[in-house]
Amino acid sequence: MIIGASHAGYETAEAIHETLPTAKIDWFDLAAIQESINWSKQRGEVTNPTVNQMSDQELISNNIQLHSNFEAINLDPNNHQVTFKNHQSDDTETFGYDKLIIATGSHATILPIPGNHFSGIANLRHGHQHDLKVAIKKETTKNVVVIGGGYIGMMATNLLSQMGKNVTIIDTNSRPLATYLDSELTDVLSTHLQEKKINFIGDTKVSAFIADDNQQVSAIETDHGTFPADFVLVAAGTQPNTAWINNAIKINSRGFISTDNYSKTSDADIFAIGDSTEILYNPTNTKLNISLASNAERQARVAVRNLVEATTPLHGVQGSSGLSIFGEYFASTGLNTLTAQKNSIDIKSVYVEQSNIMPGFSREPEHKVRFKLFYAPDSMTILGAEIMSAVNETQQINAISIAIQMKMTVNQLADADLFFQPGLTNLWNIMNVAAIKALN
Repeated sequence: MIIGASHAGYETAEAIHETLPTAKIDWFDLAAIQESINWSKQRGEVTNPTVNQMSDQELISNNIQLHSNFEAINLDPNNHQVTFKNHQSDDTETFGYDKLIIATGSHATILPIPGNHFSGIANLRHGHQHDLKVAIKKETTKNVVVIGGGYIGMMATNLLSQMGKNVTIIDTNSRPLATYLDSELTDVLSTHLQEKKINFIGDTKVSAFIADDNQQVSAIETDHGTFPADFVLVAAGTQPNTAWINNAIKINSRGFISTDNYSKTSDADIFAIGDSTEILYNPTNTKLNISLASNAERQARVAVRNLVEATTPLHGVQGSSGLSIFGEYFASTGLNTLTAQKNSIDIKSVYVEQSNIMPGFSREPEHKVRFKLFYAPDSMTILGAEIMSAVNETQQINAISIAIQMKMTVNQLADADLFFQPGLTNLWNIMNVAAIKALN
């Protein structure tokens, strides 16, 4: 049984189909699974189709049974059963399993402040995408407040600005994307915000929503003043969808399902993956919730490999991610100054800039690359990195992610054989340059 049809659930179904083709899959989701997995319009016309390319008959012939609009409401590990509410019939139905994989994900954090029920307040992770699209297309929607300066908030800000809206970002951190990037890189983004007349209000908490006579949001109150708002987008994080489990398996103090490095829960026949769990974070060697589709899909593959016997653990992640907004491409992996402080980890860093590629030798335009490297002051072990450029150099962060996983040192990175070709690259890769600076 698979519960959930987002990235983690889909990858689970695909992995079981590939590796355990005779296993029967009962697959449940609160929404319509076909929509969740982007069911192909060309289903039934593909040789060796993936799960989302199969026709109804092909799904059945491959032992895959879809159960859409089913909400899990009770888990009974002793009898290997889960009870669901069927939202199409309003009935409750109970199904059995041999192995259960929970991929119920997370829901948006609802700010516990007065007025959070007013119209015109939406969250991208809470089923309000339609409300958002309708609201931002209205001519009367002029002032938009985005609560949260992380990836979701900044992507939304970029879109809203392009649509001509007056955007104000409210964040508890002092800088946008502070969890991902240090000041040398966020200063570049702040300049873009200023150029586009986007107002960033940092170190600020929202205290209340204000509405007009029609219960439509009109402003927000903060500890730094009141701001007009025809529409508010809340992007203030998520909470795991685990309340329905009722401690039938072990849940930690933060509400996440406890798992080992094989994605197994406290029950030998139940696995959990994705945003309802925490994952081994190599830079701190602790379990953290890192909500990335790539992590969820890795956990899915690990769960399926270890369904019968625990043989292949997940070797941890570095939280590698990237984004492109305001004409800048950037990526990060591992620790930075802020996250190291939060985890009480002593850290050192170097920042370098480099013009790529060699002027006069390349058909590509010259562009500046910004790179920051983080490492342990005593062992010189690499702990993190960030990169930013107006031309896409983000793939370079993958090398640092592998370096962290393999516990490489700055000394090894300084001497690393990173390819050079006139007209394609600089003589010294910027990662070599940063490591050499650290050694000096």
